[in-house]
Amino acid sequence: MEKQLDYDVVIIGAGLAGVYTALMLKPSLRIAILSAGPISKTNSYLAQGGIAAPVGVGDSPEWHFEDTMVCGHGYNSSRAVHKLTNEATEAILNLEALGVVFDKNADGSYFLGREGAHRLERILRIGDYTGRGVMETLWQRVLERSNLSIMDDAYVTAIHPSYDGCQFVEFATKDKMVRLGAQKVVIATGGLGRLYARTSNNEGIYGDGYALAMKAGLGVAHLSWVQFHPTVFYNTQGMQEGFLISEAVRGAGGLLKDSKGQRFMKDVHPMMELAPRDIVSKAILDVMKKCGSEHVWLDVTGIGSKQMHDHFPTISAYCDSKGINLDVDYIPVSPGAHYAMGGIVTDLNGMTSMPGIYAAGECAYTGVHGKNRLASNSLLEALVFGGAVARHISEAVEAIGCDGNLSQTEMAPNEGAIDDLKALNLANWMDLHMGIVKDEAAIRGMVSVLENSLASIQNEAFSVTRRREENALLVRLKMMKEVLAHDSI
Repeated sequence: MEKQLDYDVVIIGAGLAGVYTALMLKPSLRIAILSAGPISKTNSYLAQGGIAAPVGVGDSPEWHFEDTMVCGHGYNSSRAVHKLTNEATEAILNLEALGVVFDKNADGSYFLGREGAHRLERILRIGDYTGRGVMETLWQRVLERSNLSIMDDAYVTAIHPSYDGCQFVEFATKDKMVRLGAQKVVIATGGLGRLYARTSNNEGIYGDGYALAMKAGLGVAHLSWVQFHPTVFYNTQGMQEGFLISEAVRGAGGLLKDSKGQRFMKDVHPMMELAPRDIVSKAILDVMKKCGSEHVWLDVTGIGSKQMHDHFPTISAYCDSKGINLDVDYIPVSPGAHYAMGGIVTDLNGMTSMPGIYAAGECAYTGVHGKNRLASNSLLEALVFGGAVARHISEAVEAIGCDGNLSQTEMAPNEGAIDDLKALNLANWMDLHMGIVKDEAAIRGMVSVLENSLASIQNEAFSVTRRREENALLVRLKMMKEVLAHDSI
């Protein structure tokens, strides 16, 4: 195995949590950012709605705290939520100092949108492509930092914790295996949405970080707490791209209607279309079953195509490409897997159960979201807790060497997926039985099948393809066993 330079900090993942953590670390540290692909393949890049923060007139961290707690059904950690909401404004100012420019009103105040379960307008935006706008700006700052090394074709296969001050990270490139030594390792690998067929998540989001953590002996909790976004575009022509219709569209006046053109959320919750996501998703599922349809409708004709194109250009362009006239046509939508509330257990500084290893962003579990995330708290979580990780590491790191030597490991060819997993079509199975409603009988039967498949893979020679399959199986099994232990929503 080829030896590389040793680092003070290795960050696994190039989404917002990973990139922001890197930029907040003191510049004297040698930092490596490992990513299996470009930033455009992260979920952070896809984020449309924006970042929640109590920066508007009349708003307060206390109100933001209350809305977050209510949305999480009281399963939140109040300490984590207090940290999130009280440090939100500082996080926004940090982004602006790094060059991020949010939408403003004519008087220079923030143009704030409203989303589900927020009592008032609280969402800072960059059009309807906030994630892309933030990520592209921060990536420019990354490229300017001489202390940051970027490896964007690095699929991490193992983390080896150590108690002597050095951690080790193994990763595969196209033709070799590499082992890096570092004082601190930050896991910022995102969620698990692609374990489902219908999802808003980007390519490659299969829960690898959770599997890495489990193999390394780190605590992992509540992976079955998956949030389903109510309004993922349903392509009536066939191919499902997983394109999200932002909750901000409903905040601007979009109405959910059944197959007969009747609103239904007004009979479900006082906040109607802006009820918490789990409530809206379940209501949509109920309507779909009742009507025998595969989607419901989002009516934006009251907003009008001009306002839609002005405030939601990405969504409008997508609808245009599908032949939808926003002045007269409704948008077909249905729920899709969106966000993991559980993850790698950390404290409020992002520290895991192993010294020297941290986690931040969606892959971490601080308890901040409870059982249901408040809209647009995701990017905020990455900022607040990524910043906490950076501060803690910057205060703790010392100049010590790490020995990165490791004996050579041969790589097997990257074969295709094994036949029995293909036949099971696990992603579609997850939609049917591990979705908004869980089917315990079906889950119980699938557990033994997956355990046998996992054992088969583990006995084979190493390849990146097999490692990805193994990781996906480990995470699915963890999720299913939690459901059987009655830990699901």
